[in-house]
Amino acid sequence: MLTGSDARQLIQALKRQLILSGAVRILLLAVIAVGVLATAWLARDDARLGLIWAAAALAGLTWIGLAVLSLRQMRAANQATVYMANGRLDLAENQLISAANQFSLYRQGKLLACHNLAVVAHGLRNFEAAANLCDGVVAMKGRPTQLIGRTSRILLADCRLSLGDAAAANRALAPLTQEISRLSLDDQLLILPIELRSKIAMNDFAGATSDLKEKVARAELLDSPRAAMAHALMAVACLRTGDAEKAGFLLRRARLYHDLTELTEQAPGLRELLEPVTSADNN
Repeated sequence: MLTGSDARQLIQALKRQLILSGAVRILLLAVIAVGVLATAWLARDDARLGLIWAAAALAGLTWIGLAVLSLRQMRAANQATVYMANGRLDLAENQLISAANQFSLYRQGKLLACHNLAVVAHGLRNFEAAANLCDGVVAMKGRPTQLIGRTSRILLADCRLSLGDAAAANRALAPLTQEISRLSLDDQLLILPIELRSKIAMNDFAGATSDLKEKVARAELLDSPRAAMAHALMAVACLRTGDAEKAGFLLRRARLYHDLTELTEQAPGLRELLEPVTSADNN
């Protein structure tokens, strides 16, 4: 299984490979460009022209060969998602580590492999490795694609919460929560339970209850376990801010969605967050 240290080393290797691939692209393009320009500046009987054309042709063939290898790498990363869907996370992890370590001309394949590897590590409850991988993707120079950047931040926040670092989770989500209305509904639904957990863990109960009506509306669209979690967390926030009536209503809704006892056993640290409403309900 990938360890946290392994994940950090993989990210460092990935950064070096991206620098190298950028340099290779620039070199190959420069050689091809010189070959094109030489046609206009040198006479056809100039011996140098033949050498320049040969170098340009070799650069072009090299680019094509590396592009084919890069496409294979992206296919390997996509193949791993099939293993993930079938529950073979061990096979997916091996496939993605291999893909991430292969040379590629294009950063997209590298970042996709790294992101999917973080998803696998999270699924294996290897939160430290997943967090380190997401940290690397989010902090990568030249920023990853918008979609990978968003999902990596959301996954990073969830991992940091599972590791007990609510402040880091809040920092990871901050760029997204500040523009929550501009995000897709799917992203808003992914963010809601994580945002509520991080705010309550940091005792920011006012922040957790802000726009409460909108948050309840989004929580109702979640699957049953996450809907129960979101309603229970909002109940905690309402109880802490002195609104016992809303807290009771939200807790009753939470119990309709899912068994809270079972839920707290599955999510690290959730039992402590929900203790105020569950103890009040028992009393």
